[in-house]
Amino acid sequence: PWLLTLIMPAVTVSLFLLPVAFAMYARNMTGAALCAAEWMAQEQRNQTLDVLRVTPRPLWSALASKAAAEVWRQVEDLNVVVIAVGLLTMPVLIVEYGILYGSQAGGWHTVIGVIAGMFASCGRVFLEPIMAASVGVFLGAVTPPIRRSAGTMTVALMASYFGLINLARLLPLDFWSRVAVESILPVVLPAAIAIAALRGAAWALERD
Repeated sequence: PWLLTLIMPAVTVSLFLLPVAFAMYARNMTGAALCAAEWMAQEQRNQTLDVLRVTPRPLWSALASKAAAEVWRQVEDLNVVVIAVGLLTMPVLIVEYGILYGSQAGGWHTVIGVIAGMFASCGRVFLEPIMAASVGVFLGAVTPPIRRSAGTMTVALMASYFGLINLARLLPLDFWSRVAVESILPVVLPAAIAIAALRGAAWALERD
């Protein structure tokens, strides 16, 4: 209880500043996704994808490089977001796990939950934009190039993803299930979706 009282001012500040950091993060991720989708659509309109096909690298690897390049354009702002997340997330995590599990396992559940949550929060800042850009590449590959709907579809899918992954946190979970939902799933799922999207885009392009 004394720790919660001590960090409560930091929690208050975090609750005010985290939405600002999230807005910056959402803008960066949306920008990466839209640019990746538009790049792929433009490549199809200009019929310049044959250049990628003749490179010695696997096609999905070349597409991954392009998705990473779109994220790299946002890296300066993402660095700011990482710093903000590192400074502002810990007080919120301490309060959350302290209230839910502070009396269990001699307080070790709180320590484990906070450390796992911090690593996951910082990792998500880079993994999720890569996922968004990869999904943009995939939708740009499977959407007819004459339509400019790939970017809109990408943004809608990313909004749905964030809605679902955050709704799962509202379920009544035990400690280890909560750690899995809040710290493991948000790191593993973006990586898996990004790989699947890039390989799906390569398959769609090679099929044409």
